[in-house]
Amino acid sequence: YSRENGLVAEGGNWQAGMGDGQTVRMMRGGMRGDSCAIARSTGNGVMVDGYSTLRGRRLNVRQGDRFSVGPGYATAMYYARQNGEEGIWEWKKKGLERMTYGLYLYGLSDAIDTTEFLEENYNAEINVAVYNFETGEYDILPFKGEQRRGREADAYEIVQSLSRHQYEKSDGVYCGQIRPAHISADGGIRLKLTAYGLNARRASGFAWFDYVYLAPVSVHGVININTAPEAVLRGLPKVTPEIARAIATGTDSGGRARLKPYRNISDILDVRGMTPEIFSCLCNLITVRSDQFRVVVAAEVIEDVNKNGEYDAGVDRISARTQSDVIMDRADLTDDDTGTREIRVVRSL
Repeated sequence: YSRENGLVAEGGNWQAGMGDGQTVRMMRGGMRGDSCAIARSTGNGVMVDGYSTLRGRRLNVRQGDRFSVGPGYATAMYYARQNGEEGIWEWKKKGLERMTYGLYLYGLSDAIDTTEFLEENYNAEINVAVYNFETGEYDILPFKGEQRRGREADAYEIVQSLSRHQYEKSDGVYCGQIRPAHISADGGIRLKLTAYGLNARRASGFAWFDYVYLAPVSVHGVININTAPEAVLRGLPKVTPEIARAIATGTDSGGRARLKPYRNISDILDVRGMTPEIFSCLCNLITVRSDQFRVVVAAEVIEDVNKNGEYDAGVDRISARTQSDVIMDRADLTDDDTGTREIRVVRSL
């Protein structure tokens, strides 16, 4: 319930004073999206000072409205003030394809102490775990996965390493890869975050996050700058749309499209707009030839019902179907070993 310039949470049991100087944000109700500065807080309520920051209104909430308390410059997703405290979030029915993703966590780096010679990171350390819908357990990120094939049955070997992540100066951190087993049947994910280091000497004392970002990861490899379209080249670090267009067209500093085909990755140093600093950021992500390919083979057994030797949709029946999806590497065919006759299978998807 609320009173003038204040509100009380049902079942609240917080640290007294934990919200002092922070912000209360309304998540549901007539003031949804608005926020107010907290003057003081108790074990189950807060008192605000002045008017809301968005619409300039007095705090006015009703029973059933929802709110959050957290750093005033950060996010509503604050979740912990105690070391070892867990927060669990689940995103349901998001339609995610069951594949491999790189998982990034984003929040505000508020406890960075920079001097002329040194930078120290006092942000909360966060242990990130993702729920495995096949095993019913949480897998700690990052983990290493190896898929084995041969006489043994297909299996993933998961080697979990306890790891604590900290937001970097970009306000984000890469946590590791998640697998198809971490995607629910309705295309969602569930994360468990555990906070540590909240009592560090110059820490803010808060652990929170703004959002989770998933980047599809289907193949580990490099980009062929001779064949990649402009849209793909724009995804390289530090590459602006203008530089991507110049790489795609082979345009030199004089505006002439004469550089392609590139014979070495260093050839793009002559591309208009390219600098040694930009090149150093992407040199390990590019190549001038393609050695790895994704090969998808689909096979069907068709029952020729009318015995005419042809497939007739709606008449003939498909009695069996299978599909193989692999990554092939031809590099061994072009190295110094002339005895190599086969293309190597890098990974089965």
